[in-house]
Amino acid sequence: VMDRLGRLLPLHSAPLQAHETFAFFDESRSRGADLKLRRIAKALVTIGPKMCKDKLMQAAGRMRKFGRGQGLEFVGTPEVSQKISELFGHAHHENLTSRELLEWVMNNTIKATEEGLTEWARQGAVFAATHGNPDLACFD
Repeated sequence: VMDRLGRLLPLHSAPLQAHETFAFFDESRSRGADLKLRRIAKALVTIGPKMCKDKLMQAAGRMRKFGRGQGLEFVGTPEVSQKISELFGHAHHENLTSRELLEWVMNNTIKATEEGLTEWARQGAVFAATHGNPDLACFD
């Protein structure tokens, strides 16, 4: 916990209870984080231009009581809003819905998976050819 003076304190010795704090989870430190947040806590989830399902679910998953008092708000750049609007044929990118955001994220996930198939297949072929005999592996 960082206090107002910028001092870092272990959670167990901080003068505040976990539910009294402002929590910030970034991508690299959010997996497995389990801070007990207030029942009425709200998360602000930033959406990047290539956001995929796994990263969105990791971000949303910090809200252990989502739908039971805790909520999410999404925010992205105008570029992100434009990409979502283009997917749905909207002229304007105001008032986008959570459903449209989720569909756009799933679309990104499908594209990323398709783009990675060739490399995945290449790695699988190398593994199959060299399994049990790593001396046969030839890397570019």
